Amino acid sequence: RSTLFPYTTLFRSHVVDGIEFHAYPNPFNPIINFEIIAEGYDNLQIEIYNIKGQMVKTLSFESAQDDRIVWNAEDQPSSVYLCKLINFETKVQLAVQKITLLK
Repeated sequence: RSTLFPYTTLFRSHVVDGIEFHAYPNPFNPIINFEIIAEGYDNLQIEIYNIKGQMVKTLSFESAQDDRIVWNAEDQPSSVYLCKLINFETKVQLAVQKITLLK
């Protein structure tokens, strides 16, 4: 069963002060890099949602020192995806990034 997240709720969010969340290259095919600068924030993960609001992937940072994570989306169709950077313990949303997969 997939998790649904309303597109408008996800995309209207703001970026928390002190957080930088980058995705490159964008558009991508099929590998994308996520880079964060989030000093003072631990327990971070990225939730990736398709345009229907279904969660398609969760990526977790291995340690507080990690600042980069890679997603291979070869099993996903060409589309726009929304990536939500959150603290997985508190579920606080820190930033959102829109990415485009072109195959």
